[in-house]
Amino acid sequence: SKDSAKSDDKTRLQEEANRKNEFAIRWLAANLIPRTGTSIARLAVFSRYVADCHHAAEAGNSGPVNAATFGKLIRGVFP
Repeated sequence: SKDSAKSDDKTRLQEEANRKNEFAIRWLAANLIPRTGTSIARLAVFSRYVADCHHAAEAGNSGPVNAATFGKLIRGVFP
């Protein structure tokens, strides 16, 4: 039915978003080291993450999260 198809699409999109978020969180934890009194440009970090995502996409990853989501994930991983 039409409602079932919409529900399936919504579930699939949510699962894809969850995979993207999980990959980004793992990437942040593996590639950044928190240091008191230091900072790095968020755009530089995001650019490197996107480049790594494109390499991972070739291996089946679904691609990067958007910049706004990435910023929220950074704050979650490094409060």
